Amino acid sequence: MNPESIVLFTDSDHTVADADRQALRPLGATLCAVASREEFLALSGRTVAVLNSNFPITADLINSLNNCLVISRYGSGYDNIDVAAASRKGIPVCNVPVFCVEEVANRAFALLLAASCQLLRLDRLARDGVWGVHRLPYACEISGRTLGLVGFGKIARAMAARAKPFGLHMIACDPFVQPESMKAQEVEPLPLEELLAVADYVSVHTPLNNETRHLLDRRRLSLLKPSAIVINTSRGAVIEEAALVDMLRNHRIAGAGLDVFEQEPPAADNPLFALDNVILTPHCAAHTPSATERVRRGAVDNVLRALRGEPLQNIVNLDSLQMEPAGRIV
Repeated sequence: MNPESIVLFTDSDHTVADADRQALRPLGATLCAVASREEFLALSGRTVAVLNSNFPITADLINSLNNCLVISRYGSGYDNIDVAAASRKGIPVCNVPVFCVEEVANRAFALLLAASCQLLRLDRLARDGVWGVHRLPYACEISGRTLGLVGFGKIARAMAARAKPFGLHMIACDPFVQPESMKAQEVEPLPLEELLAVADYVSVHTPLNNETRHLLDRRRLSLLKPSAIVINTSRGAVIEEAALVDMLRNHRIAGAGLDVFEQEPPAADNPLFALDNVILTPHCAAHTPSATERVRRGAVDNVLRALRGEPLQNIVNLDSLQMEPAGRIV
């Protein structure tokens, strides 16, 4: 390894521990933080690995990486990386897929409960001195209602486990999961549009890709009941946000609980901020000490593996690459 080899660190919202920096040094690599495309390009020729969170890694940046062994992402989603360009360049892209299953399921169910009882509106009314149930909005009765899960991966299954004791009937749509697997967890499989038409709660648990961008578009959102509540802890762009705003503003649906936005960070004048039937959190469902440590370790470990010539873990573009057993490109 060239002593001037660089591991690019693209995001200030994650930290690299001193122990990780020290582990890089015997492998002949130095960690360098970048905050712009220009800084990335200036160092790309010496870059042997990239540690990435939300910084967009576009095709032109990837094409400048002539010595890169891995792009390793802090997190499970990788929609900010042009994976096809990485595959063409022969660069493995790795993620950390299961670091926050319980945390995100907790947030999704907390948003469901909070939206059901209009928790934030009640908080404001209490602070304003509004008292007496005849002056307050009704809460929803959860037992016996239907929870529709869009996607049925690990987080959706953890969401179902939380919903079951509350007496919710559960339905799900996921073309990549066998119906028998859903039924084994007492979840009824349904096509997406049927799910949307009957669900009282719709919780989104899909990755963002070309097939799922605006999966819940204006036409599909219009299938929802006026009493429906939408929960999204996956990626904001899975839902057509402008259409969702219109539905909420015009009370075509009852409410929403969102941890993610179509544009992040959202603009200060995002119309969601003006609505009192939506609960918002700033894409932080996975922000616990243990989950943060797990994702840090997972991302850094793949960089260390690449520099040592060891097999990589969780290569999302493996089918597009030919790999030697030690994780090198053939």
